Amino acid sequence: MFEPQTSSWTALPSAPRDRVLSNLSLLKDGRVLVVAGLDFSGSSSPDVFREVDIFFPASQTWHEAAPMNRALLETESGPLVITLNDGRVLALGETADDFWDSVAHAEVYDPTSDTWSTVDGLDESYPVIGGARLLDGTILVLGGTPPFELEFISEGGSQLSAEEKMARTEARFPHARTSDPGTKAWTPAGGMQYPRTGPTVTLLSDGRVLVAGGNAREASLFEQGEEELIAFTEIYDPATNSWSLGPDIQVRRTEHTATVLLDGRVLITGGIGIEPRSGERYPLASVEIIDLSQAP
Repeated sequence: MFEPQTSSWTALPSAPRDRVLSNLSLLKDGRVLVVAGLDFSGSSSPDVFREVDIFFPASQTWHEAAPMNRALLETESGPLVITLNDGRVLALGETADDFWDSVAHAEVYDPTSDTWSTVDGLDESYPVIGGARLLDGTILVLGGTPPFELEFISEGGSQLSAEEKMARTEARFPHARTSDPGTKAWTPAGGMQYPRTGPTVTLLSDGRVLVAGGNAREASLFEQGEEELIAFTEIYDPATNSWSLGPDIQVRRTEHTATVLLDGRVLITGGIGIEPRSGERYPLASVEIIDLSQAP
């Protein structure tokens, strides 16, 4: 644990499980929820963790929480784990009985009752690729494979027909005001212009959402095919429920980070680049800043 006032580090007790590519979410009471991840302690093929652990910073101890109903697979873009405004945690991603045959899946964790509940209505054919919590508590979630569109869950909304679900590959999950998020329905909320996997999805200080970087072609975590990185950025405006193009990033990248600075600019850091001729991946040390106030 890092202490900014003294610029010092303190060693903490090891986590109960050795996880590769786990996901963390900060709970409202300061505890840290650790979910998903891969377990390489057994055979050569990794197992996927369904078990959940919680770290208590005050006592510097680990406790086991209730396991998820289904294990979320690790992909280039997920799973997505976000704390909702009411303190619960939304986890979306892909799940499968067979590691290589996955479907989309969503669950909500209630830290008060230490229980997980499955969110119904998510089209199983569209994997989650990223998301962000909007200012009103809504969780914007991008998902699926090309062509991309957007959906959201709204209170009192009607269920989509099978035809409508097949036509849409993105979703946003609203701040649920009841204890049963399964009563919500998935509804359309606009469409992106450029399909991608592995982007960053960043809430801007003005309430809009910036989607930057990523792959135009779907990539596997363990086996990379022909990849095409994207320079275009797109911006979602919840006020108009519409998408618009933003400024291009200077270095095409995927699996990077995006951080909003205090002045509203966005810091893009690191990630993976693709060598054009060989198609080989390599880590990036480059950093750039997106200033949307200067965008044309």
